[in-house]
Amino acid sequence: MRLEMVSLARDEILELRRKLPAVTSEHIMAVYGISETTWRRLSKGQPVKRVTLERMRARYERTSATRG
Repeated sequence: MRLEMVSLARDEILELRRKLPAVTSEHIMAVYGISETTWRRLSKGQPVKRVTLERMRARYERTSATRG
């Protein structure tokens, strides 16, 4: 089975970064549920697994909804 890989546009990365109190492995995991390695790959425009990106976007949406 081949996993689908996707990447993010630069503006989306910048928006996601705004939600992080600091770019540390602890904050990245707490806010988005991804590793620092995955964050760095995304920041460099490299692809990650689609399911990882979907999980991260879902957490972003929950964070945005609760902070209004």
